[in-house]
Amino acid sequence: MHHQGGKILGQQSGALGWQLVDHHLHALFPAGLQAFRTSAEESKRSTEEVRQELRSEFALIRRAGDETTFQIENVSLHGLLLRGRETFKTGETVEAAIELPRDHGTVSCQLQAVWTEREPGSGRNFTGFSMAQIASGDRDRLSRFILEEKGHLTTFLRQFPIFATLDDGDRDRLSGYCATYSLEKDEVLYRQGDIGRAVYIVRAGCVRIVRQSGTDRRTIAVASAGELFGEASLVSGEPHGATIQAVVPSALVAISGGAYDYLKWSDPELAIKISEVLMRFLVK
Repeated sequence: MHHQGGKILGQQSGALGWQLVDHHLHALFPAGLQAFRTSAEESKRSTEEVRQELRSEFALIRRAGDETTFQIENVSLHGLLLRGRETFKTGETVEAAIELPRDHGTVSCQLQAVWTEREPGSGRNFTGFSMAQIASGDRDRLSRFILEEKGHLTTFLRQFPIFATLDDGDRDRLSGYCATYSLEKDEVLYRQGDIGRAVYIVRAGCVRIVRQSGTDRRTIAVASAGELFGEASLVSGEPHGATIQAVVPSALVAISGGAYDYLKWSDPELAIKISEVLMRFLVK
């Protein structure tokens, strides 16, 4: 996430750029964008949503005497993006305990809500927080975690051809909005018709893209290391048009819809670059 002076930038800057980007996206997906805004999909539950709930990074938020657990979508030294059913008001300050995976321990801090958005199709909310207060020891622990977890993503993005137009600073910032997933052989990431906004890059392994029409079920494509899929659902909000299943054990890098929208708010210049990349990929 791109910050200056401890505050998240970009709520106002880049507005003209986003008007142009949104215009192009409407031209590409007029029906899809409308479908994304309807509430009819709110009751649908996707394989992707179930998978997200099983991720190990979570935050325990203390608020008015109550404690609630939230899934962490993205985390940096400046703040984090949470996903859960609770709602927060912009400017609200809460105490948090961030449980880091793989023996990195727990980080205690104070967070301030700076951005919120409802996630279509799940009844949950994305909330972006800035890091209002954190002790030096906890900051060091979080730094080590980010260096280990996100450093390899920056290296991977540097090697990925579609992001060749980004500079090293862009890739470093983008890695803070990425999440990683792993699939076992034959495991399904999501199914045709599921609701879920995310773009995925295959880091290792291979997945098959399967489309079903009536009783006819066939593999229409295969995505292997370095290839991308899901970009249409990210920008349009349409239900997934195919099922994604791992051919072999596979590792994926993902940018979720919530992370993408938060990126538009917090770092609009980088978000415009990413949108331009995705649009070039879509029109090929």
